[in-house]
Amino acid sequence: MKTMSFLRRRKGKAASDSEPPSPPIDDNSEKEKETQAQKQQKQNHKKNGGEKPHKWSCVDSCCWFIGFICSIWWFLLFLYNAMPASFPQYVTEAITGPMTDPPGVKLRKEGLTAKHPVVFVPGIVTGGLELWEGHSCADGLFRKRLWGGTFGELYKRLPNASDMEIYSMYGVGIPTERAYVYKLTPSAECYIPFQIDNSAEGGSEDPCLKGGIFSADGDETVPVLSAGFMCAKGWRGKTRFNPAGIPTYIREYDHAPPANLLEGRGTQSGAHVDIMGNFALIEDVLRVAAGATGQELGGDKVHSGIFKWSERINLDL
Repeated sequence: MKTMSFLRRRKGKAASDSEPPSPPIDDNSEKEKETQAQKQQKQNHKKNGGEKPHKWSCVDSCCWFIGFICSIWWFLLFLYNAMPASFPQYVTEAITGPMTDPPGVKLRKEGLTAKHPVVFVPGIVTGGLELWEGHSCADGLFRKRLWGGTFGELYKRLPNASDMEIYSMYGVGIPTERAYVYKLTPSAECYIPFQIDNSAEGGSEDPCLKGGIFSADGDETVPVLSAGFMCAKGWRGKTRFNPAGIPTYIREYDHAPPANLLEGRGTQSGAHVDIMGNFALIEDVLRVAAGATGQELGGDKVHSGIFKWSERINLDL
């Protein structure tokens, strides 16, 4: 009889039985930790001024750049106004070379002194005006170009003074309003019979017509024909407008923009009003005041077609 032996393995204790049990989780302690963390965040927020951290954006960069440019501009402007009056001339001469003497200094070196008084007679004839204020029926025409007519007597008769000389001095070389294309305004708009037709365009056939306005050579305000016609034809020689035959001369000054910013409005400007700083004009005026005649100045100095244009005007002289 066979016997079978069995080995029986004794079970050991489980690993969990050998480890001490973990303490129970206290919900109150977790809540206290969260509360303390929130308090710490609030304290840090107060220390930082109560502001959220700001991210640098493109708008911030643009604002900073504009502020930087403005600051530099004002600083340079301050330096420009604080510098001596001779400094701009020094810089200009360093860039463009030695400048010519102003007309007064130049003529004083020549020994000229004042002999005659000088009278400036401004004048303008226009046919286009802007409406700024009017009756209630014209409220919709504010700043619109309207019919203006003429002002005063265009063909003025000169005095009977043969010893006098007349000079017409003006700038040329700038496109200037010369004539207008008008259209009838509605009858409801009282006291304003005509209005400039802004839709009128000359195109390639007549590039001088743009927006109902014809442009011609002039000083940007007064066209050449308005500034020089009377001295070119109406008063030229002995006419019914010049019974004494007073000599008349035309002195035109071709416009040249400033060479640099330090020249201001320029010493060769032919623009309306700015021409008062034109060295050539000032020199001519001072020479006339010192006793020079029109012939000594060189007679007529013309850059435009004033004589040719004047001949096309049929006027009984």
